[in-house]
Amino acid sequence: MFKNSDLDVYVNVKREPALDSALRQTGYDLHADLTKEGGAVELDDNALLLAMETDEMILRTKYVFSAIASVKEYHNQGGKVVQVIASHGPPMDIILGFHSSYYFAYCLYPSTTIRDRVSVAHIGDDMNTVRAREKWEHRGWRMLKESTSSAHLDLRTVNRYVGDCYSWRIPCEGQLTLDDVLIHSPSRLTDVLKAHSWQLLYPHLFDDGFYAIYAWLLLPPFQKIYGEVVAKVRNLPNQLAGFDSSQAIAEAFIVDYQNSDDFVFVANAESGEEEVFQVHGIISETRLPPVQKGNRCSSVSMTGLVQTVKLVSIEDNQEFRTAAVTISRMCEFLQQSVGAPVQAPYAVQHGITREITFVNRLLTPTHSAFPEDIITLPSAFDPSQSLKASIDEGKFAFTKDNQVAFNKLALNEEDDQ
Repeated sequence: MFKNSDLDVYVNVKREPALDSALRQTGYDLHADLTKEGGAVELDDNALLLAMETDEMILRTKYVFSAIASVKEYHNQGGKVVQVIASHGPPMDIILGFHSSYYFAYCLYPSTTIRDRVSVAHIGDDMNTVRAREKWEHRGWRMLKESTSSAHLDLRTVNRYVGDCYSWRIPCEGQLTLDDVLIHSPSRLTDVLKAHSWQLLYPHLFDDGFYAIYAWLLLPPFQKIYGEVVAKVRNLPNQLAGFDSSQAIAEAFIVDYQNSDDFVFVANAESGEEEVFQVHGIISETRLPPVQKGNRCSSVSMTGLVQTVKLVSIEDNQEFRTAAVTISRMCEFLQQSVGAPVQAPYAVQHGITREITFVNRLLTPTHSAFPEDIITLPSAFDPSQSLKASIDEGKFAFTKDNQVAFNKLALNEEDDQ
């Protein structure tokens, strides 16, 4: 479609050897390894493990080059060029972070890229990003730096997936004409590529382009498993989504702010016991122990050292959406009861995607810790012994409430737990 254009093929690094073999069998030879020319960044062991484990789940990368494993260029005798870009995680993470459209079997931004010759600037001031923008501006593309409400452009801040109504699906065999382009093929059952979902975000404080939030949550087998898991636990008590009105909250709970100088508890109105709620979502990000050496802890700053777990919804899950609303109303209930602002887990929304981040301290002030709840701090949580030093001072303790637990749920018929 564009004269003298080459073909960019994106592949997970685990599949790169197979692609290399296929290219050589079809007459392509390795011409250059561009990896050492600044095209890739090596990940440390923890980051690499995360990328590998989330290859079929969720991976959000702010800086695209941190996801690149290698860049190699292949030529054949006819002068055709194929560039192979290998990724540590999902290849789509790299594609959506670049300046250009993905054009192989699908074109994600056909109206913008092909008809209007418009692109949107990707956030970044490094030389690779600057050169990429300049290259496409020199070729005649106009760069936008903010979202657009133009009906015919496809750069708006909406949830997208491969093969949606903005995409073109282009067959890869035979001689093609524009009549071969398929617009909006809705089925995602036979093509796993269509399971990729993303959204462009434009920070309003800076007029410097976009970054992409990417998640693989739409794959039908994954949705099926998620539904089976939720069905196992949906009938357990204290579902957060079951208290979605101010009246329901006021009737079922009371606020206990007298037993602690630091914490406000939601307690059962009948028993007076602290309540623990349930909310079902997908873990997209965690900030949990171990505490690394770079985190300098002191008795002054320890109260601000927290651990977090972020959950996201699968599409527009109504139960998750209601839980987010309940959190807001629960905060209002707490603030009305104590007459002061209350810090609580927060819920945010991007389009139809919901996120809830749960926040918890790593240690509990000693005067607020019940003796029966104090447990031994695992050495694996604190390899630098930063937390241990604060505990030894006697001002903080490690309690059951500071320990985030993960339990495995079996789905086979023999084990119904």
